[in-house]
Parts: sequence; C-alpha cells; structure tokens
Amino acid sequence: MKWFLRISTVVFVIVGIIAWKNCGHCELNHTGSWQGGWLPHNSNAENTACQWSLDFDGIDDYVNCGNNLSLCILHDITICGWIYRPAGAGTALRAMVGKFDSGYLLGIYKNVGYWGIKYWPGGVWNWTFDLAAPPMSDSEWVFLVGTYIDSFQKVYINANLQAVDTFTFDSLYHRTIFGVAIGRRSASASGNYWKGMISEVQIYNRGMDSDEIAWLYANPCQVYNTDSLQAWWKIEEGVGDTTFDETANNNDGILGGGVEARKPAWAEDSP
Repeated sequence: MKWFLRISTVVFVIVGIIAWKNCGHCELNHTGSWQGGWLPHNSNAENTACQWSLDFDGIDDYVNCGNNLSLCILHDITICGWIYRPAGAGTALRAMVGKFDSGYLLGIYKNVGYWGIKYWPGGVWNWTFDLAAPPMSDSEWVFLVGTYIDSFQKVYINANLQAVDTFTFDSLYHRTIFGVAIGRRSASASGNYWKGMISEVQIYNRGMDSDEIAWLYANPCQVYNTDSLQAWWKIEEGVGDTTFDETANNNDGILGGGVEARKPAWAEDSP
C-alpha cells in the first residue's frame, strides 16, 4: 500500500465568464471556431519525431503564449499535453497550461489517498472524484487530457478515462484579459508554477472522444484534427527564446515572458 502515499491529483479547471461584455474583442463564429483557419508553421510538423521539451523549475519559470482571439474558446474544449513530474515536486497545484482566473486550467497536484478531478465554474469547486488506484507515477512521461463536450467534463491519463461529470453552461466565454501560459496559472497572473518537463501542448475548440484521445496518445508529436486546432506548441525548437505555435493563429510562446531568469531550460528529453 506504499503507493497510497504517492498518489497525484488531477485538476481540470474550466472557468465560465458571466458576461459577454467581459470577453472584450473575442468575436468568434457561431461554432466557436477561429476564423483564420489552420495552416502549419512547419508543413512537415505532423511527421516530426519528438525530441525536445521544456524543463520548468517550479519557482518562476513559464512561457507566455499571449491572449490571441483563437484562445478565447466558446463552449466545448480539449486541452492536452505531455508532462513529466519529478519526485519531490511537492503537493502544490502545478499547471501544465492555464488561462486562469477567467478561462481554463489543466494541471495536477499531489495528495494522499485519492485522485480528485475538480471543476471550477467561477468560485467554488463543484466536484471531486476519488479513484481506487494511482493511475500514474512520478518521474515518467504522462499524457494528460481535459475535455468538455456536450455538458460532460472528462479527464484522461494515458488515454484512460479517470473521471467524468456533468455541468451545464449557458455559455463558456473566456475573456482575453488573462493570457495563456504554459507552466503557470496564466500569462497574466503568477502562481501554480510547473516543476518538471512539458512537451506537445495542444488546444482544440471542441471536445474529443476516447478514440481520438487514444490516437493522440499513440501518436506523440501529431495532431488529430487540424480544423479545430487553436494552438499547437510542439516545443521542439531546442534553442532560443520562443516555442512556436504550429497553427496560423500565431500564439507563439515567449520563454519567461522575455525575462531571462524566468525562462525554462531546453531539455533533450521527450515522450
């Protein structure tokens, strides 16, 4: 039963915004799609093997991905990426990607005795789901997915469904006052810094089913559906101060927000 003390907690957070006026200039079409469509930054990106990741110190490292219109997701959403959480990362909530407090967040934290998947619609945790066994361990690459589709919120680890619950929105507008960050709660608010490595972060403006998620898990460094893809940070540059968005939406990530001391390090390690 030693694993009982080494169980992590997955947190899938999507925060609904209570007024359309707060969304500022988020003018997407009626399906929630970004009007600009999709074009790869690198036309051969889908066929490139994974090699690199970013290593975050858990103190103040992060990547600022901005607050582009394409990240103002309406209704259904899928957030996914590969994470590596080292032993000793502590019990604090650590965000893989976030647009919080006015949008969404996907991350994990350590706990004793259960996995809890929590959903935050704007101020109160509304559910926790306990699991009987630990679905992941420290010091290994894990594929983490949070999806919201047709009023169902689901969290997957390595393509295995961990929890599901329902919540109904009148709308799910994510205002642009908070930008998206990789490795902390948002580009606009500090906290929840990731400790460990992150690779292959993708955001879609639709929910995905289990077959699609299984395909993504079996095919790292690829995307399932480019039509609904809003951002894709492959994190494969290996050098420099930018990790590029492979879509035409230009959500390029600036390491450390341009501050040298807050830049995560490039690591030649990947899923």
